[in-house]
Amino acid sequence: MHVTRHSLFAAAIAMAFGALPASAQEMKLASATINDGQHEWQKLFVEGVKARIGDKLKMGIYPASQLGAIPRMAEGVSLGTIESFITPTSFVTNLDPRFQIFEVPGLFRSPEHQYAVIQDPAYRDHLAPSPSDACRGVAQWSSGSGIAPVVGPGGTGVAPPDQCPHQPA
Repeated sequence: MHVTRHSLFAAAIAMAFGALPASAQEMKLASATINDGQHEWQKLFVEGVKARIGDKLKMGIYPASQLGAIPRMAEGVSLGTIESFITPTSFVTNLDPRFQIFEVPGLFRSPEHQYAVIQDPAYRDHLAPSPSDACRGVAQWSSGSGIAPVVGPGGTGVAPPDQCPHQPA
């Protein structure tokens, strides 16, 4: 979990600086759950960003589907009204069918295997967004046997994971 948390944090930091338009007032981080690992990660993310840039960016955490039902939050990401949403991949396959790959049982043997695949340039190139993409995975949350992407608006200038700080050895 420690390795995954650092890679998630690094990717999400990149998203925070690349996904928001210059006129944004608040970065909204959404999830359907509360008081769990996803919610805790969002809190750590906000603390980390504030430690680096202070109050230059207002950030709001909206757990427990406060911004709508799961399909509405996914649409919010595709429309640019929500900057980050953690959800199982099955809820974003209608926006981008490439996320279906994560529905394959046993796709990854271990968290280390998952990390190795995600860092592979061929994998990143396959899932790299075009300007017309509705959303893009900017980090992946590993929880037990499943993966939940942290998605942000597509076509954003998010740094590739190998250019983010805090990469595990």
